[in-house]
Amino acid sequence: TLKKEPRRGGMAKAPGWYSELIRKCPPQHHTEPNWGCPHTMKKYHEYCVIADLAGFYPLPWQRLKWALLSDPEVYETIVIVGRQQGKTTSDIPVLAHPMLSQPRHSVVYSAQRGVDAERKVREEFLPALRQAGMNESTGFTFNNGATNWGLHGINETHLRVMSSSKEALRGTTRVALGILDEARTERDSNKLVLLVPTMTVVRDAKLVVESTAGDIDSVFLRDRVNLALEQSSSASTLIWGFDSVEDVDIESPDVWRSVLPAIGYTVTIEAIRRAFDTMEPHNFAMEYLGIWLEASMDQAIPQDIWNHITTPNVSLQGDIVVCFDAPPEQDLTAAVACDEYGNVELIGVREGPDPVYKWAIQLLDRNPDIREVAMADSTTLRRAGERLSLAGHYVRWYDTKMMQQAAARFWEACHSDPREVAIRENEVMTAANKGAFRWIMGGDKAWVFRRQEEVNFASPLIAATIAYDAAVKPLENVVGEGSSMWHEVDAIISGG
Repeated sequence: TLKKEPRRGGMAKAPGWYSELIRKCPPQHHTEPNWGCPHTMKKYHEYCVIADLAGFYPLPWQRLKWALLSDPEVYETIVIVGRQQGKTTSDIPVLAHPMLSQPRHSVVYSAQRGVDAERKVREEFLPALRQAGMNESTGFTFNNGATNWGLHGINETHLRVMSSSKEALRGTTRVALGILDEARTERDSNKLVLLVPTMTVVRDAKLVVESTAGDIDSVFLRDRVNLALEQSSSASTLIWGFDSVEDVDIESPDVWRSVLPAIGYTVTIEAIRRAFDTMEPHNFAMEYLGIWLEASMDQAIPQDIWNHITTPNVSLQGDIVVCFDAPPEQDLTAAVACDEYGNVELIGVREGPDPVYKWAIQLLDRNPDIREVAMADSTTLRRAGERLSLAGHYVRWYDTKMMQQAAARFWEACHSDPREVAIRENEVMTAANKGAFRWIMGGDKAWVFRRQEEVNFASPLIAATIAYDAAVKPLENVVGEGSSMWHEVDAIISGG
């Protein structure tokens, strides 16, 4: 839904690129620029000139950002846009303008940690700024020293990097522009508290808060967005995203086109597809599609429930489904089996996804009761699944929506009384549950299990979720005395 704030001033007609952007990829929220204000349009055109000198042609959404920043009535601008859309490039004219036009002023840039901001300035901003004319021949020098790091002009302007330290801006005054990039990583308003006093004496000072969408810990960014939407007279917004994933197919190129304004200009659908294939679905939804993620950091299945559903006496009977899961960033693969009665058992964990085909063939040859193999639809397991299909075995692929549905169904089964799922006690499976949590993607009915920390290995739990969903029929649960048949398969890693 396009939510547009009213114009602040004149009634001049909007340019063609603006109309085209609103037609093709409208922001979820945005303030309409003051097209009739001469000051606004003059500064906007100056941004465009700097971009031309820096060697790039601005995208329509970047032009809209500059038009909002050019409004003299606007103090703060909030920009939420997905990755690979040109956010960093759009900052080049914004950083350069006050250094070229406002002598004896400073520009402050922040992004995550101080070292991250320094790297971005050195590797991405400086080459473009120098190309735009801010180099030694025009009186601009770069200091790499620890005490005076940054770009300095002969007109006494400075580009400084801000860290999280309380001493970050000591001695800095007359800040004409402050950019808080990657704002979703800020857990508090400490940087803003340090920055604002340095801007109070500067007429037409600008604060830019920009990021992808955030998660439950992105308190600072959420507060700034809400405040900007409430105080539209002094703040402008430019936000692409969706309220939740409940009615959005995050795998659809049409959805990507509707929320990623650089597609068709500097980014291709194929590039976004590669990002989707290599990222966990919830991270892709947040970082590319502007979907805010809410989550509780409690373990996936509460411990009292987990104690109730785990037992040493689990025997698989009847039709069986085996599921493999391998996160792209971890060199481990988990295999879990579930029968039609809800009995779940970890088969094992192996290093890397490459042995999956051979491993699956061994299991299928040893147990004729395995009716199918299930896998999360990812590039990590795609090759093995395709080989199994060519060999005549049925492989059921789980996309994001199916995994969300499976997670909800598994969760309900774990909490049912009497229990509808029984998991054979295993240290690896227990560790997977303790190291995972429910990652809610915009709504109570749309969530998946996710690792709490990078070192956690949640694949056994995720595989159990998929295996249960694929295997269970609405029959009475049967629990046996335990099975050792899976452990006849060699080379199973039993450690964490």
